[in-house]
Amino acid sequence: MMTTHTLKLPCYMTDFRSRLRPTAFMDLAQQIGEDDAEAGGFGFSFLRERGLAWVLARQSVEFYRLPLFKEELEMQTWHRGVTGPFYVRDYRLIGADGEIAVASSSSWVLLDLNTRTMVLPGKVDLPMVEDAAPGQRALEGYAAKVMSPRGIPAVKAGERTAVFSDIDYNNHVNNVRYIGWAMDVLPLDLLAEKPLRSLSINFNHEVHPGETVELYLQENPSGEFFVEGRVESRQAFIVRLAV
Repeated sequence: MMTTHTLKLPCYMTDFRSRLRPTAFMDLAQQIGEDDAEAGGFGFSFLRERGLAWVLARQSVEFYRLPLFKEELEMQTWHRGVTGPFYVRDYRLIGADGEIAVASSSSWVLLDLNTRTMVLPGKVDLPMVEDAAPGQRALEGYAAKVMSPRGIPAVKAGERTAVFSDIDYNNHVNNVRYIGWAMDVLPLDLLAEKPLRSLSINFNHEVHPGETVELYLQENPSGEFFVEGRVESRQAFIVRLAV
């Protein structure tokens, strides 16, 4: 089973060049994923009754083309199965030309909302099939593990304090906000000239209301940017951005 949404790309999801903002794709992915899980009986309603929530652990995204304002699009998602501690969900965004504009794979964990600890697969009986769309793969592999490049100094590029607009219904900073924070530390003229080609992000610790995240930037010789968010000495997230 695959869930599909259609939309005409609205202005509030585009950048100053009238292209799809990468964070807007993540917003779309978040919503369609919840709709698919809810339809399958393992979404918000099912989990809240059990004191649980889905939390994004890793996501990789390939931007083959950034769709334009008012373009007719089709967003697809499906549950891909379980690997290790992760529940895998894939996404595709189809452009008006019928071609794949964006492809993504994500890895999710179950969070116990009382203890704020991970619940391993098999500990909760979820009403989901093993692979909802056999043979369908948005990306060849799974969402990547991101590591800081060695030997490259990390330069502090700013900080963000978690405020009202950052917090979601799990009472922590929403995953999309981190990507916005990371892209905001890159030069604006660079992103204007070279749209984002890919990103991979790992979420390692929750950030709660009022906590301040220090942002550190690295660039490797191939032109990839790495942005790490730290709360004191703890790594909250790390993202790799390729332009």
